[in-house]
Amino acid sequence: MRCPRCEEPLAELMGPLRRQPDTLWWQCGSCGWLGRRRTAAGAALREIRRYEGRDALCPWCGDEDMVVEEGSEGIRSDGVPGRWMTDVCLSCGRVGAWFRGVSGERLVWPSGLGGPR
Repeated sequence: MRCPRCEEPLAELMGPLRRQPDTLWWQCGSCGWLGRRRTAAGAALREIRRYEGRDALCPWCGDEDMVVEEGSEGIRSDGVPGRWMTDVCLSCGRVGAWFRGVSGERLVWPSGLGGPR
């Protein structure tokens, strides 16, 4: 498999297998590109972005290895449009989902409307 950014070979990254055993993680040794692909047939390789600075700190284990993946567009249960996002710690494997509004802000869940626990 080749890097979508620089076309160099990708190496398998021992990622958060504890939480997502059906996902293979890949990293480019040349340009640092990071991505994942589910093991289901026909699953696409998706880019994962590393956080920087304080955002890189995992709220569960404290390590500096948090990444984020953009998910599908949607509408929050209170009618606010945006995009689902997934945070993953490459060290401990914990996963957290959140909702990004159309202007890029990280939205908190309105009281009583559900969301991540």
